[in-house]
Amino acid sequence: MVLKGDISRYTSITLYPKANVHFHCHAMPDYRELLSPEGEKSFIPLTYEDIFSLIEKHINIENTKEWVEYLKRRYLF
Repeated sequence: MVLKGDISRYTSITLYPKANVHFHCHAMPDYRELLSPEGEKSFIPLTYEDIFSLIEKHINIENTKEWVEYLKRRYLF
């Protein structure tokens, strides 16, 4: 879509739990090898733990803490 001019920027984020060693050590590195240089620039592998921390730090809206606690219960086990 970027190459066709439909959008000017694109970011691909893959979320996974930090405890998923296979995903971190194998799946993400293997996937990165398949990406073009342009794809590599727009790809961000991110753990749930990291995104939850970023949300808590940078989003200041009503019920943020409760929302993040719900997400932790839902996605971390």
